Amino acid sequence: MITVCPENQIACPRGWSEVVEEELWNPQTCISSFQIELTWDDARRNCRQHGGDLVKIQTKAMNDAIMYLMELSQETPHFIGLRARKMHTGEDSWSWLDEDEMHNGRKIWSWLDEKDSVSSNK
Repeated sequence: MITVCPENQIACPRGWSEVVEEELWNPQTCISSFQIELTWDDARRNCRQHGGDLVKIQTKAMNDAIMYLMELSQETPHFIGLRARKMHTGEDSWSWLDEDEMHNGRKIWSWLDEKDSVSSNK
């Protein structure tokens, strides 16, 4: 599972990696991957016990850092702070932990080229 450290950290704790997201107001974030098998809810609870939360990917820098951590532990599933919820229509609606919804057809990662873009309806 991948978790994000609170934004008010002065330095990343031992075993955590710093990600500089210059596009954000508070550009320093610390991330870590925990190698334990949990459900999404338990993974979030574990992250919060470590002072963080599941990650919300907003920048290319964070996406690159997450992809790198995932490559290091290829066999382990990872949870991020994006979750599917059933709508009254029976379809899935995707939203981040802060309730920011992903709408069908909306690009998730806007820095990707149009031909390589990932959308929430695939």
